[in-house]
Amino acid sequence: MASTYNSRPKVPEILVNGDQFRVIRERESYEDLVRGEDLSTLP
Repeated sequence: MASTYNSRPKVPEILVNGDQFRVIRERESYEDLVRGEDLSTLP
C-alpha cells in the first residue's frame, strides 16, 4: 500500500521476472506530490 504521509513521494515500482526487470511506475516528484494542493493562502 502506498502513502504520501508526511509529504514523502511514492517510490518507483519495479516488476521482476527472473533476470529481467521493468519499471512499471515512475518515482513521484515533488511537483506530483503538491499538484492538487492549493498553496495560494499561505503567507
